[in-house]
Amino acid sequence: MAPGSLVLGAWIPSTSAARKGLLKQPPYTNYTLDFGTSLACPHVAGVAALLKAAHPKWSAAAIRSAIMTTATPLDNTLHPIRDSNSPPTNASPLAMGSGHINPNGALDPGLIYDASPQDYDPFTITAHHPDLNYPSFIALYDDDDDDDDDSKGLMVRKFRRTLTNVAATSAIYKVNITTTEDSIVSVWPEILDFEKEYDVRSYNVTIKYERKEKGAVSFGDLVWVQQNGTHTIRSPIVVSPPVALASPE
Repeated sequence: MAPGSLVLGAWIPSTSAARKGLLKQPPYTNYTLDFGTSLACPHVAGVAALLKAAHPKWSAAAIRSAIMTTATPLDNTLHPIRDSNSPPTNASPLAMGSGHINPNGALDPGLIYDASPQDYDPFTITAHHPDLNYPSFIALYDDDDDDDDDSKGLMVRKFRRTLTNVAATSAIYKVNITTTEDSIVSVWPEILDFEKEYDVRSYNVTIKYERKEKGAVSFGDLVWVQQNGTHTIRSPIVVSPPVALASPE
């Protein structure tokens, strides 16, 4: 999520840039101030360009990871960002992604989830959904899923992720999980030890969902916290039971 309010940008010169109101002639201009999600896009693109300038060897996936994992789900009062529902509720990753971008934080993310162009090939040649090294998790379940946990009525999704240390020093990270409703999230290993810059470490995530007649989409976080350091690498978690995405609560 990025600012999208009163952004100066190019405008169609043959289209009025404002409502007529009391104006005898609608204003026409080559540039105007506007707002909306399409105006937030230039902010994100600009941040990505600055990161590429600061880290020219970073891939597009690394830049995306830095932006996502350092974003904040809190507003400027340090409370959860609110959605525009009635009544207002806390915004979920389905509404705001990883949160509000933090350009300064993205310059020094500590760890990144990297991926090469070849990692995307399976998405284009098969209907199977491979597990991309992406900075977030969404566990989608459907009615055809078999129970995978000793007949306990739990549906299981497993993920594997790889982190690269882009800090100039060694670092130890410990995982911190916010468990989603009606689900169990486990991570192994729970501690990652990076001995030097560009060290790579992998971990596994298992999300078990308790099957219910009427389930709702639920949310959580997986955060790698640097021990004796300042970096935190946060990934949103979305757990969606059968057909819940059609009517999230």
